[in-house]
Amino acid sequence: MDLEAKFLRRNTDPITSHQSAMDILPKVTLLRKKILQVVHEHPRRTAREYAYLLHDMFPEIKLYDCFHTPNRRLSDLERLGLVEKAEIRKCTDSQKNATTWVITELGSDLIYESMTDFMQ
Repeated sequence: MDLEAKFLRRNTDPITSHQSAMDILPKVTLLRKKILQVVHEHPRRTAREYAYLLHDMFPEIKLYDCFHTPNRRLSDLERLGLVEKAEIRKCTDSQKNATTWVITELGSDLIYESMTDFMQ
């Protein structure tokens, strides 16, 4: 099983869902990388705050995707061990208590490796 596609479908899903997961995998992988970069550069923010940061940092991403992406991709990244939940605090946008996120050592290593690859 492809680790990248693992969280896009369940084993009990029909084959069509598995095919759809593979079709959207490139977009999801790119969004995961961008969310990881946003968390790296702006730790201890809520998913909703990351939505605004994602839109500011990557204006090419559709606004709709910016507001639906963080919650989904943060959960994926957490399961992959790249980010983890931090404290709960009042979100500056919703004014409700929400979980904040930080990058893990593994996530930082991945960011560093991608930057090193880019520089070479």
